[in-house]
Amino acid sequence: MADDRESFSVPFEKLNGQNWAEWSRKLKAWLVAKGLWEATQGPPLPPPAAGAAAADIAAAHASQRKNQKALGAIVLSLEGSQLPLVEGLETAQEAYQALERVHHRTTAGAKIHTTRRLFEMKLRPGGNIRQHVTEMLSVFNELRLLQVNFSEELKVYILLSSLDKSYDNLCLSMESMSPQDLTLSYVTGRLSDEQERRVREGRSGAGSSTGCRGGGGQAR
Repeated sequence: MADDRESFSVPFEKLNGQNWAEWSRKLKAWLVAKGLWEATQGPPLPPPAAGAAAADIAAAHASQRKNQKALGAIVLSLEGSQLPLVEGLETAQEAYQALERVHHRTTAGAKIHTTRRLFEMKLRPGGNIRQHVTEMLSVFNELRLLQVNFSEELKVYILLSSLDKSYDNLCLSMESMSPQDLTLSYVTGRLSDEQERRVREGRSGAGSSTGCRGGGGQAR
């Protein structure tokens, strides 16, 4: 019993009404890992009829158990304020769809709020570049779910413009590259390599240059 309880302690932030994009992505990944995601995509098999074949009985029981586990996991991953949305629902599909109807919004307000978060993200001097990149990519994905799509080229420019001034030389080294070569994958790889180099050299990330936000001139 202790093992069962531990396995259904969801390892991510609960749904609180403000984090649908991140919550739904992590819930899906977690349910997939547990072999339960399919329970949210359709109703469980009905109870077997009297005289049903043993294989049909086993399949129905397995489907019902999977539904119960998935439904329980969904409920356990909700803050108290969200529980009324799934009260009385008996299947994981019903619960997930009820939450999706309420929270999967594409309103202007949600788009503005998330876009503002993106452009307010700045790497502090000495900050962890890998964590910063991961957080920015997560917000890009939230915006995609809200149907706000940036081109890869623009994502690169937004990412580079969020770096602190100690990354100025790295930015300058990429200025002459064509947009076709300056891909998001390439840039994140270069930033990861730079993080490793700084760790090896014991650098804190402080620098004297103007940074990618500075427009290329020296600070005055």
